[in-house]
Amino acid sequence: MAIAQNVAQLSGQPTMRMTDRKRKAILDAAVDEFVASGYDGTSMDQIATSADVSKRTVYKHFASKEELFAEIIHNLVGQIESVPEFTYDSKRSLANQLEAIALEIVQAVSDPGFLSLARVIVSRLIVAPEFSQFMSEQTARIDARLADWLQLAHSDGRVQIPQADVAAEQLMGLLLSYAFWPALLGIRRQSRGQPQQAYVKQCVKMFLSAYMQS
Repeated sequence: MAIAQNVAQLSGQPTMRMTDRKRKAILDAAVDEFVASGYDGTSMDQIATSADVSKRTVYKHFASKEELFAEIIHNLVGQIESVPEFTYDSKRSLANQLEAIALEIVQAVSDPGFLSLARVIVSRLIVAPEFSQFMSEQTARIDARLADWLQLAHSDGRVQIPQADVAAEQLMGLLLSYAFWPALLGIRRQSRGQPQQAYVKQCVKMFLSAYMQS
C-alpha cells in the first residue's frame, strides 16, 4: 500500500483514504448487485460480501439500503453535471459549437459507469415513483443549460427558436435515442452502428436546418 501511495503522490494524483476506498467499494458493489438482482432482491449482506467488507462497515457508511440507493442517484446526477458549461460564442460557427456540446452530452450518457447507475435507478423507478420527480428535477438541469445556449443564439439572430426549452428537449431526444436508451434497454438500433461524431454532426445539421428557416 505504501508503494501505491508513493506512486500516487509522484503522479500528482490524490491518495484516497481507506474510509473513502471502502465507501467507493460499497457503492460499486451495490450497483453490481442491484443490476444483477434488482433492488428488492439485494440485501445489505450481499453488498457487504461483494464489497469484501463487514456488514457493520456498510451500515457505518449507509444507515439503510434506501440511503445507499439515494447516494447512487446523487452520483448519477453528479456525472450529468460534470458536463462542461455550454458557453456561447457569437464569433464561432454555430454548428461547430453545437456539435461540441452535443458530443459532450452523448459521451456523458453513454459512459459505461453512467449506464450502470442508470439501469439501477430506472428499474427502481417502476416501483418507487417518488424518485421520478427527483430525477426529473435533476436531469432537467442539462436541458435548461442547453435551452439557455439556444436562447442566446436566438437573441443573436442566428436561429429562430421562439421556444428554447422545447427545442432543447427535441435535440436531447435525438441524442438520447442514439446514445442512451438503446444501450440502457439492450435494444439494437441501426444508428448505433454510426460513430458518435458522425451521428452528432448529422443531428446538429438537421436540427439547425429546421430552426434556421424563417
